[in-house]
Amino acid sequence: MRDIFLLLKKGYKSALLASIVNAAISIIKGIAYTMTGNVAMFAETMHSLGDTANQFFVFIGSALSKKALTKRFPNDFGRLVNLVLLGAVLIVGIMAYEMIIEGYHHLLHPLEAKGFLISFFV
Repeated sequence: MRDIFLLLKKGYKSALLASIVNAAISIIKGIAYTMTGNVAMFAETMHSLGDTANQFFVFIGSALSKKALTKRFPNDFGRLVNLVLLGAVLIVGIMAYEMIIEGYHHLLHPLEAKGFLISFFV
């Protein structure tokens, strides 16, 4: 377990910070969506969540790619980033599906959005 934490310390700090900031932004947008019912704010919430997942996987991938060489992998672990980012692609794909379903639902049963100023300032 200690080795994992030491390895994570080698990850790109900027990617981790971007993930944390995007998570906070998505929470704010999600609160604005629940207050206003604005579908565009829901889309923005999902977009920020996708950015959060992407940056988190970049951080994990950058940390794992710095793993020490082994006999089984004598070159390096640089391409491991690509495999880790596949997780981000899967999450964004699932969120795209949810957005399509939600958009279709709102086309059939539109809701009146309120709280324009809340959405504007967020």
